[in-house]
Amino acid sequence: MLDTDINNEFIQFGDRMNIIMICTVLNFIIPIIPSFVSLIFIIMSLGNIKRINFKLNNPNLQKFRTLYMSSIIFTFISSIVLIIVMIPFILLVISFMINYSTSSPVLDQYLLGSMLTLIIIILVIALLIVIITGILQMNAWSNMTTFFRNNQDLFPPEIINKCIEGSNNLKTAGLCTALAFLVITGIIGFIFQILGYSQIAKLKDMSKHGILSPTQQTVVPANMVLNYCPYCGEQVQSGSSFCMKCGEKL
Repeated sequence: MLDTDINNEFIQFGDRMNIIMICTVLNFIIPIIPSFVSLIFIIMSLGNIKRINFKLNNPNLQKFRTLYMSSIIFTFISSIVLIIVMIPFILLVISFMINYSTSSPVLDQYLLGSMLTLIIIILVIALLIVIITGILQMNAWSNMTTFFRNNQDLFPPEIINKCIEGSNNLKTAGLCTALAFLVITGIIGFIFQILGYSQIAKLKDMSKHGILSPTQQTVVPANMVLNYCPYCGEQVQSGSSFCMKCGEKL
């Protein structure tokens, strides 16, 4: 079972997944602002994973954090590039609108051709952003699914089952995001995102289950000679019946 610090980090991770789920729903109604709030809580949740993995040192958790953070960084940088490309397009549109009635047909054709070229470049960049982001998120949640499956004994059964389902749903959402240009897959991905985040958010309920007591965690053979208490780590004398620090029977 998890120790108190890691247990609390997973509870916080669940809380933040719940907020991200709410922001995802709100983003469908009120764009932009919920996205920024969601981004903040995603970064905070990755901080939880970093602190958890400092103790667990699990390769799947490390890959999850790396891939998910990579998707955020890639989206941010690509969005800046997209904005830079859109600036000359906006200037061309303004120029075309001002000069349309007075310019020559040759100039009109040049402006229209330039506008179409920039539109194609913008669409290609946007498509690449969506596809690569989706692939990174899909692989990230695939690693999280593997972590949950390989470490089911660390969590209450009713919670770990939901977490496995949730990470699988978010993996599917990543695939749908990569194919979002088909429109219908984007809608399906949105539904899987809501389901996935709400299921991962069940981690916040770990506080209701508590942590196993030391007597549940450790079984010590009766004939073993102890130099250290198996419950609190305090050094004890050979032949002692009880730990002088925690009082547990040895």
